[in-house]
Amino acid sequence: MNKNQLFPFMVKGQIEISNRNNIEELNNVAESGMYIVIPNSDTYGTLLVFQAGGGAGATVQFYLHPAGINITRIKNSNSENIWRQL
Repeated sequence: MNKNQLFPFMVKGQIEISNRNNIEELNNVAESGMYIVIPNSDTYGTLLVFQAGGGAGATVQFYLHPAGINITRIKNSNSENIWRQL
């Protein structure tokens, strides 16, 4: 448990998106934590977000969906501040 009395991977919230392949709708999720992703009329997925990169201010997202979708991407605020898929 951390100082906020939360376990590290407690769900922070739910995010609704139009379909499981539209990750552009996750662009503004930058707060570290685990989220349930709810595509319209589909099985739920999981989004893990964390801050990395030291002074570079990088945000990393892992998006996983039971349909075999496994996307890792990073956004570095010291560059163009755009998402790059790894």
